[in-house]
Order: sequence, then structure tokens, then C-alpha cells
Amino acid sequence: MKIVTDEQAKLFNTFLDCHDSFIIAGHKEPDGDCISSSIGVAAILEKKGKPYQLISAGPFKRTELKSYEKRFARTAVICHSEKKQGLIIVDCGELKRIGDIFPSEESLFAFPKENIFIIDHHKTSIPETNNNIIEPETPATACLVQQLYEKLIGKPSLDIAEILFFGLATDTGYFHFLDEKSAEVFNLASRLVSYGVNPRTIYDNMTNGKPFSTRKLLGLMLVHAEQHFNGKLITSYEYFGNGKATLFINQFHKYFEDAAIDINEEDAAIDVLASATKKLRDDMKSLDDMLEEIILLGMKTEEYKY
Repeated sequence: MKIVTDEQAKLFNTFLDCHDSFIIAGHKEPDGDCISSSIGVAAILEKKGKPYQLISAGPFKRTELKSYEKRFARTAVICHSEKKQGLIIVDCGELKRIGDIFPSEESLFAFPKENIFIIDHHKTSIPETNNNIIEPETPATACLVQQLYEKLIGKPSLDIAEILFFGLATDTGYFHFLDEKSAEVFNLASRLVSYGVNPRTIYDNMTNGKPFSTRKLLGLMLVHAEQHFNGKLITSYEYFGNGKATLFINQFHKYFEDAAIDINEEDAAIDVLASATKKLRDDMKSLDDMLEEIILLGMKTEEYKY
């Protein structure tokens, strides 16, 4: 992974100094990395004496995230005074993926791009502002936030170290997705342990309390799994059993198969998924609100999570 440079830290610090208050948001359907990165950025702002709002469109479906839900509001409050408000987006490079976090009369696009800063690690992130730290070789956004905290503030408190370790652990499958090039990632984890983090406690918090329904869901996903590109890509789905959901799934598979014709390269898999998703959304714009509720696409490879 790439280490956050002094120039990147300076860019972020300058952004903080140039604004009076902040909105911190991650992607809808948050995961552990999204939540921990948001809280980590909030901790930096607290140390710098900057007011902020922690916002998430939710929903908080994952059992291990339920205890953090109360820290987040669902709707942001826009500042219309002369004070300058900044928007910090973590674990997400596409602005539309943060969901409907603004009041109906407001809009994300009311924010000038110079008032937006993005911190992300996804390969599919397309910078929509020059204010960004996007490192696809980093396994979790929490790794980037940890380095920013250490460079700008110093040693984090135990509670912040624990939440950063939680973000790293959840996005790496508790380190199962790392390889021989991940020495720096383990260095980051080692520093967090030196700050007092107990890895066993974090693991227990991640894995305990899973309802029986999640085990059944895993079985359904395996039943629906299909192989593509000579077994290099596996797709699966789950749905709630209504007719419209089945229609969407069948239509998506049709678009996917059309886009996959004559494509055999493993790296093109994400392009096939993106093409199929775009066609589905364009074809059903009149049902866009429903799509937002029932369709969520994700992808994981040996090297990247999308």
C-alpha cells in the first residue's frame, strides 16, 4: 500500500483550516470501514476545535454497526451564514452514493467542488474534486484516516485507535485478504495495538451476535451463484420475493450477458457490471426511487473491493 505523503496531509490540513464547520458523510448502506473512517475524521476535527456533523443515510443493517448508529444523524444541516462549510466524504468517491442526506430543498450540488474533500480507497473512485486522497492500493479507508490523524494530531486515544482497527479489520476480512505486499498495513495495525487495542476484543465484536437469518442468507447466495469468464467471476443475488424484484434481477442478468459477449479479460469484469447497471437504471428511470431501495451491487476480487 502507499503511505500518505506529507503533501497529502498538508492538502487535507489546508482544507480543514479554510473551513469553519463540516459535514462528514460516507456511502449509504455503511460498512465498518465507512463508519470508522467517519468517526476517525470527526476525531481529527474535534482536536482542531472544528464543529462537525456526522451524517449517514443508513440503513445500519450490519449487527456489528448497531452500536454506532446513534452517533449519526440522517439529515445534514446546511449553513447559510457567511461561515464556510466543508463536506468531507469518506470511503466513497461517487457523490451520488452518499444518499439523500440533505433536506428536500437542499442539494449536494449546492456545494462548490472546492468545499468538498474525498478520502477513499476504492479502485472505481473517480475524483469529482481536486481535494482528494484516493489510494486504491490501500485496503481500507481507515488506514488513510489513521495516517492523517497521526500526521496532523499525533497518537490517538484508545477509543479512536479501536474504531480505526475495527475499520481496517472489517475491510480486510480480519487480514485474510492481505498478501506479501501488505507489510505497511501490518505496521499500521501494530501501531494501533501499541496504543492499547486488543485484537481479540475487536474480533469478538465483529463476529459475535450474528442472527441465524444471516446464515440462511449465505446459503441463498450460494444457491444463486453463477460462474462467468471460465470461473474467474462469480455473481449472486438475493431478493425479497416480490414480482418487481424478480423482473429487475432478470433484466440485469440479460444486460450483463449482453455486455459480457466477447469479453474474456478478468480486468474487464467491473466494466461489464458497470455497463449492465447503467442500462438497467436508464431503462427504468421512472422506477429510480424503487431501485434505490431494492438493488445494491457490490464486487470483490482478490486485489480490490468495489
